[in-house]
Amino acid sequence: LERHRHQAEGIGIGLSITQRLVRLMNGELGVRSERDQGSVFWIELPGAEAGPDGADPAVAAGLDGLAPNRHAQGQRVLYIEDNAANLKLVRAMLQLLPKVTVLGAASAADGMALARAELPDLILLDIDLPDMSGLDLLARLRHEPGLAHTVVIAVSANAQPADIERGLRAGVDDYLTKPIDIHQLLVRVQSALTAPGLTP
Repeated sequence: LERHRHQAEGIGIGLSITQRLVRLMNGELGVRSERDQGSVFWIELPGAEAGPDGADPAVAAGLDGLAPNRHAQGQRVLYIEDNAANLKLVRAMLQLLPKVTVLGAASAADGMALARAELPDLILLDIDLPDMSGLDLLARLRHEPGLAHTVVIAVSANAQPADIERGLRAGVDDYLTKPIDIHQLLVRVQSALTAPGLTP
């Protein structure tokens, strides 16, 4: 729970976005207010069910029966992230953008397989993956036909200036830090997807 006390009223955009995200994740948003004390907001989300290997079943299922199908259903974003809750949150966020499909992979190996199969328009890449550094995976992606020039945005808890500089030197096109800023993520993703040559 987090208590917010405001001296001035806002326009409610943050709360509106939060409410939409919570609904997309089949959750509930609650509020309790007390005069002269402020308001308490809370969210309740259903627990993520893990598969036998600990991965989000939606992630594991994403690798089955794939064939290259670029732009068949709009633009595709691949998020390579081993934390199922983070993947679920970002998938819900990006549903706010029109015609964007989010694919997920919980490991570098699955991410590489999915990237080869789907040739996504954009890759969101966690740096700390269980089987390989995200930067090592980036190097492999850059040597893949069809993926060498794919926009890659790092999304990492490694937020020190040296970490960001290391990622940019390694070749990521942009670097976002966790905890994820909803507005910043949407702006950066939309900007990447509307770059020349990416519009379906």
